[in-house]
Formats: sequence, structure tokens, C-alpha cells
Amino acid sequence: MSKSTYFANPEARAFLQRRVAVFGLIGAILGGTALAFRVVLGVLFGVLEEQVSQPGFIIHAVAVVPLLAVWLICRRGHLSVNTIHGIENAGIFLTSLCYIAMGLDIRPEVGADTITAFILALVMFAPIGDHGHVVDTHRGPRSPRVEGDSPIAQRGERHPKPRSIQSPP
Repeated sequence: MSKSTYFANPEARAFLQRRVAVFGLIGAILGGTALAFRVVLGVLFGVLEEQVSQPGFIIHAVAVVPLLAVWLICRRGHLSVNTIHGIENAGIFLTSLCYIAMGLDIRPEVGADTITAFILALVMFAPIGDHGHVVDTHRGPRSPRVEGDSPIAQRGERHPKPRSIQSPP
């Protein structure tokens, strides 16, 4: 898999193995946290028994296992680079299959298309910037701000009457 001589260094291989182990742990924690959130909602709405018996919940619980296995396997020992890459790829692949299966279990009346559109809109309209500076496609990443501009004008839209120019802090 890896033809690079970088991983011939034992320290680099050990770093890769630790990185993959931490990736597996963080992924498992995120999946487990989302699963716990579903349990809390089930308790709050009094539908816990119904919630945990749904296929989507069971698939969600199974999706945490491959990443947890990545962590358990990579946290100890001295694995080869190809083995580390194989374990990482297998964990990502199996977890992705489970999350895809979860999406297939969404009922049509819930409107998975609407949920997807909402998530994409959040990503597209998220604040964009470099350390709080305005990003303007016309003027570049460190555009000067105009004193007294409205927040819309500060996002890069042209202001009809520019006043004194102020450099970013």
C-alpha cells in the first residue's frame, strides 16, 4: 500500500499507528455520543423501548463497533504500515456502510431530502473567514472594513457610500 520511505522510520510508523488509534477512538466517541442523545430523547418522550428496537437505532449502535475496533487494535503493539492502513480503511468502510444503512431506514414522511438540504444550507452559509476577517471574492481574504458598514456590507457586498477605510485588527 505505502511505497514511501517515510514510514521506514520506526518513529513515523508509531506516530501513524497512534494517529489511527486516536481517529478510531474519536469516531467511536462521536458515534456513541449521538447514540446516547437518541437514548436521552427516547427517555424524555417516553418511547425508549420503541426507540431501541428500531432498525436504525440498532444499525447506529453497530456503526460504533468498527471504529472502536480500530482503536483497540491500533492502541498497542507494533503493526506494519500496510496493516495500519488496512485496519483504518476497513473501519471507515464498515462504519460508512452502517451509516448509509441508517439513512435508508429514514421514513419517507420525515423528509430525508429536506434534512439533507438543511444540512447543506448550514454548511454553505456558515461564517467564512480567516481569523475573523472578511472574505470578499472581489478584494481578497484580508479586505479592509469600512467604518459604520452594516453586517451585510461587511460580508463583502458593495456599500453605496464608502467612508473612511480601516485595516483589520
